[in-house]
Amino acid sequence: MSKGRLYGAAIFRGSVTVGASVLLAACMSFGDKTPVAVYAPQVRIEPVADAPKVDWSLLIARPRAGDLLDSERIAVRPEPGLLQPYKAAAWSEPLPDLLQSMLLRGFEDSGRILGVARQASGVRGDVTLLLDIRRFESEYRAPEQAPTVVLEVQAKLVAQPAGKVLAARTFKQEAEAAGEKLPAVTAAFESASSALVAEMVGWSLEYGAGSK
Repeated sequence: MSKGRLYGAAIFRGSVTVGASVLLAACMSFGDKTPVAVYAPQVRIEPVADAPKVDWSLLIARPRAGDLLDSERIAVRPEPGLLQPYKAAAWSEPLPDLLQSMLLRGFEDSGRILGVARQASGVRGDVTLLLDIRRFESEYRAPEQAPTVVLEVQAKLVAQPAGKVLAARTFKQEAEAAGEKLPAVTAAFESASSALVAEMVGWSLEYGAGSK
């Protein structure tokens, strides 16, 4: 299938499950009433024996993102300089909320932190994790080659209430899809997201200690 056809007319019918990725429905629609397949990546971080166990609490701010990424649309870069959404496909919630949810679960599943919550929850925390989504897309790098998922997120740990930046780092993960079709691409998103969350959880637990 050509790339133009893949992005312009890809419609998935029925129920599809790839790895732990879940196709929630095929009845959601955008403004043009096009039916879409809705994907919800499943990320789980197992407790890590050598990760520090901390006695402070963390608030995760809603990540910032550009207009295309601050939506349910799944982004693809078919060629350099061109970023567009896959047609007839969407994340289960806007990407910033999805990443926030994945990180929240990652910290909870780590078993290494006193408490973690969304910044908007009203709960007080010792440290706030600020995030800027720079890239969260699949990218075609060569003709007749499956796309590579590229995730890039800039993070800052900020002590509260002083507002002191404790640490800052840009995280990047990549995963090559097994094929061009969207179920294979979303499986690669899930793999890269799991690695990204695991790395960010470990880093936050280590460098957030300066808040105390």
